[in-house]
Amino acid sequence: MDQIDTLLQELEGAEEGSRDLGYAVSLATGWKHVESAFGPVLHLEKCSGQAKDCNCVWRNPTLSVDAALSLVPEGWSIAGLWEAVNPKDRPWWGVNLRRDDPYKVLTAQGSPAPALALCIAAIKARRGAA
Repeated sequence: MDQIDTLLQELEGAEEGSRDLGYAVSLATGWKHVESAFGPVLHLEKCSGQAKDCNCVWRNPTLSVDAALSLVPEGWSIAGLWEAVNPKDRPWWGVNLRRDDPYKVLTAQGSPAPALALCIAAIKARRGAA
């Protein structure tokens, strides 16, 4: 099992988003850890990490739907995002991502929050699993 499989298992088992989980998702999807005078910060891989030429603003993708949407790879679109109630009367979310063929979709479901469902689907799409 590789790091991405482990991360997907953590996301699928999470009850809610967290800073640590969001950090792990970000590192797996194009952000890098940079030490600064203020402590560790995240920057996009294409950024030098220098304040004068950086416009990176990190938002936690496990807590923010907007941040999670930014993880969906280019060429993929959201075909559906839904909320349902599972047998334990708890809400859960699912998402469908689609690439070229409208009949081939990647589905992630069963997450207690929409941002978590989007993170799972985006990471699976980045792996090419469809």
